[in-house]
Amino acid sequence: MDYSLKEVAGRIKDLREAKGYTQEELAKLCGVSEEDYKTISEHDSISSDAALFSDFHCEGVMNENLQEDIVYGKQMIEKDGTIMPMRFYSPEEMSFCAFLKSTLPHQCTFIRAALFDKIGMYNEQNKIVSDWEWNLQALFRWNVSLREIDVPISVYDTDGISSNHKMHELQQQERLNAAMRHFPRMMMDVAAWKSFQQSKSYKFVMWLKKLKQKI
Repeated sequence: MDYSLKEVAGRIKDLREAKGYTQEELAKLCGVSEEDYKTISEHDSISSDAALFSDFHCEGVMNENLQEDIVYGKQMIEKDGTIMPMRFYSPEEMSFCAFLKSTLPHQCTFIRAALFDKIGMYNEQNKIVSDWEWNLQALFRWNVSLREIDVPISVYDTDGISSNHKMHELQQQERLNAAMRHFPRMMMDVAAWKSFQQSKSYKFVMWLKKLKQKI
């Protein structure tokens, strides 16, 4: 790296405070939506719901010989005074159905810049799931390469908007709208599968499976 993380963060701060730019221009230069930029401007941290670990951890990412399109590290969370990793699906587990009920930890995700030229920028019409919708397209329309690395990157702040239970219904609705917009036929299969999971046949098969495990 030519610069340490602190130097890069300092440059971003200088850019935010520079004269002669509109808020929309600054948001694009920082690579975020205008709504996210407003949040960034009100905080000294890089993200409103994540605190980056030390330079040591982030520079450690650069030593991982990254070749993949999207790489994500460990997102930590504080519980009862203890910092522990949050569980996310591995690249091998990341099926379409799995992603519908999960996400990538965007605070810990490194994205190849050229992907934004190919896929486009985040959909700023969303209030919550802009990153989720972009990742949905990247993974299942463009089939980008994905890698998880065992490096802690950030500590998740549970006071963020995506953790607000009052916003859960809106979040789920935005996810459903995005999935239907990009993958309407696949969503028909998802609906059929969910219906089958409620059937007596499926429950009987699962009962047999559990019985076999006990024998």
